[in-house]
Amino acid sequence: LAMNNVMNILLTSLGILDPAAMKTGQSMVMGIASLDTGVFGGILVGLLVAKLHNKYYNIQLPPVLGIFSGTKFVPMISLLACSALGLVMSVVWPFVQTGLGFMGEIIYDTGMAGSVIYGLAERALLPFGLHHFVYLPFFFTSLGGVETIDGQTVQGAINIYNAILGSPSTPFNIEVSRFVMNGKVIFAMFGLPGAALAFYKTALPKNKKKTSALMIAIVVPCILSGITEPLEYSFLFIAPILYVFHALMAGLAYALTYILQFNVAGSASFGGPLLSLIFNGIMGAAKGSNWQVILFLGPIYFVVYHFVFKFIILKKDIKTPGREEESDDEAEKAPRTVI
Repeated sequence: LAMNNVMNILLTSLGILDPAAMKTGQSMVMGIASLDTGVFGGILVGLLVAKLHNKYYNIQLPPVLGIFSGTKFVPMISLLACSALGLVMSVVWPFVQTGLGFMGEIIYDTGMAGSVIYGLAERALLPFGLHHFVYLPFFFTSLGGVETIDGQTVQGAINIYNAILGSPSTPFNIEVSRFVMNGKVIFAMFGLPGAALAFYKTALPKNKKKTSALMIAIVVPCILSGITEPLEYSFLFIAPILYVFHALMAGLAYALTYILQFNVAGSASFGGPLLSLIFNGIMGAAKGSNWQVILFLGPIYFVVYHFVFKFIILKKDIKTPGREEESDDEAEKAPRTVI
């Protein structure tokens, strides 16, 4: 609240921020018009407050200020520090947003290489809540293309793709499809389920049943609607190396779907990977969806994810879901048989 209020007051007074007409990169944060720092802003505040707490939680002030000693001092110093952070972010964060915008222009101009950057950056920035800076400009602005379809001029990949679906004669265009997450269809429907199978296979025998239940629960929305976060966050923090591999494979998926002209949207705007495959891919075959690509590319991704995840988990003894050892406290609480 302190950080965003400071940004609001400063940027509004400078005429940069208008709550009634906010620009790209500006949004309402906890009811405050501010810069959209995503989860990254929260991470910075969290690190700052943790640092201040560890340094000052046992501070002893002069007797006249003794009531504010110890942990009571932490909120006061945190408010001041986060206010200062708001001043810094007001200056620094617009440059970060400009950098992300510049990356978007590179993605648009570089074809297959841009598709790799698009897929890789979108997954890599997901843990920081900044991935929407990658895809939203392509979804809804001219950066995602401007086309005239059946006499109507539309801009933004989502709008163009929808116009193509509604047109009786306009074929799919890979320069549009690559921005509506065609690569996500591959890793969401096949890659990540392969990783989930690796979690089950490497789980401890006593944990296989509950691991199976967990994996089914998070794989179903992954395939149906493209909600991959529950599965990704099940290994992101305990095994960053696996997430790096996943991000790289996501970038590769976008490159392969670009080369093979796979025109099936993976965005939730089109129902998610499975529904889009059925209604936009199979039923849109006449428009050049090339949905058949998934018949061989999908199984390859499933196998690669499965064996790479399984190898790394066993090699490094990573405590992925189902591999957690029972703690001493849990062992003591477990019911015992009395003979």
